[in-house]
Amino acid sequence: MRWGLRLLLGISMAGTVATCAGLAASWSRVQKVERSNELVAEAQGLGAEGRWREAFELAQTAAGMAPENPYARRELAMHHIARGEAKAAVRELRTAADAAPDDAGLAMELGAALQAAGDSEGAIEVLRRAASMDPGNGVILALLSGCLLEAGRLEAGLEVAEKAVALAPRIQSAQFNLGLARWRSGEPEGALQAFAEAMRLRPSDVSAMICTSAVMGEMGRSEEALGYARRAAATAPRNANAWAALGGALMRTGRRAEAVAAFARALEIDPEHPVARRQVGGSRREGTR
Repeated sequence: MRWGLRLLLGISMAGTVATCAGLAASWSRVQKVERSNELVAEAQGLGAEGRWREAFELAQTAAGMAPENPYARRELAMHHIARGEAKAAVRELRTAADAAPDDAGLAMELGAALQAAGDSEGAIEVLRRAASMDPGNGVILALLSGCLLEAGRLEAGLEVAEKAVALAPRIQSAQFNLGLARWRSGEPEGALQAFAEAMRLRPSDVSAMICTSAVMGEMGRSEEALGYARRAAATAPRNANAWAALGGALMRTGRRAEAVAAFARALEIDPEHPVARRQVGGSRREGTR
């Protein structure tokens, strides 16, 4: 009997020790996460002051201290995005999303990072999941429509873009993607309406100006197209696409010398710009005949 009691007592004590050890480990993890969150807050404060290098280092420390903390992983990912390190951002956001699989916001950010890293198909998969978690979120649908259009899925891209604008008409990217989808679907008037709204929401949207110029050029509205192309080049004088668009618009209105100069400017900015190279090369060949 005594042997049995001792055995039960030993088992009980071992269980108690194991429980205490588990609680201690759990408490330690909680403390690390709390401290990690404090460091993230400090990093955000440094970022607000423009001290980006220090903020980045602090975000790294926060993520290293509590690798399972999605808040710290997300903060570190945002720094990677700001530094142009899309693949590193994807790694951090994937870890964060795995730790918080029901967070539609995190899934949306992962989708955006995947798109920036050049993985449109991966972005589509993640953004579809985010949209299923938060079906009323127009920002998610705006991102998804852009990815679908990048992947060449025109019909799906148009459908999602329409939904995005219906949910969030003041999201500039939603209006721009709708314009792009309508243009590619052979709806120039509808495209111009969406591009106009995109420019109203963001007057400096050079891409919308360039697209508007191109659509108007196709419709035979050459002088109006030229006006938008000039506006694009004036708004973004270091944008090769803007100068190439201006070159094309000038060419359509018969201003050949000015067009060649615009294409040459595009090549100064981007020596590999395909449209400008083709146009300038063709003009030089014609001049040697």
